[in-house]
Amino acid sequence: IVDYAHTPDGLQQIFDYAKHITPEGKRLISVFGSAGKRDVKKRVVFGELADRFCDLIILTEDDPRNEDPQDIANEIASGIRDTTYLFIESRYDAIRQAIEVANTGDVVVILGKGDDPYMAREYGKEEWMGDQAAARDVIRKYYYGNEENEHEEE
Repeated sequence: IVDYAHTPDGLQQIFDYAKHITPEGKRLISVFGSAGKRDVKKRVVFGELADRFCDLIILTEDDPRNEDPQDIANEIASGIRDTTYLFIESRYDAIRQAIEVANTGDVVVILGKGDDPYMAREYGKEEWMGDQAAARDVIRKYYYGNEENEHEEE
C-alpha cells in the first residue's frame, strides 16, 4: 500500500485498514518518516501509532529540508516501545528493504510521499521517483529479474 498519509489521523486510518487486511499470523511492515521543519510534535505520535499496529517499522527520510533525517527518526522512535524498528536514510533503500523482508501474506505500507516527484532538501527540491515507482522498481528487480528498471544511485 502506497499512501500520501503524513498526519496522525492519516497514519491511524491506513494502519487500521492495513491491520484489518493483514492475514492472521502475517506481518504489517511500515516505511515512513516525517518532514523536516514541520510539526515536530506529531513525530512521537507517529511512533506510537506504528508501535500499536506494525510488526516491523522502517524509518526513513521524508522531505528532511535542513534537519538531519537520523534526528527526525530518533524523535519518531521515542514513541516506539515494543516493535522492532530500524532507520535507513535512503528512502529507496528503505522501501527495498521492506519489500525484500516481506513474506507471502505480509502487508507493506509505504507512507508520506505517495507519488510526490520531489524530496525537499536543505538546498531546495531534488527529484524523487515517487514511492509507487520505487516500490514497482524494487518488485520488478527482485521478483521478476527485470534489471532494466534497476534504480541507479546518483
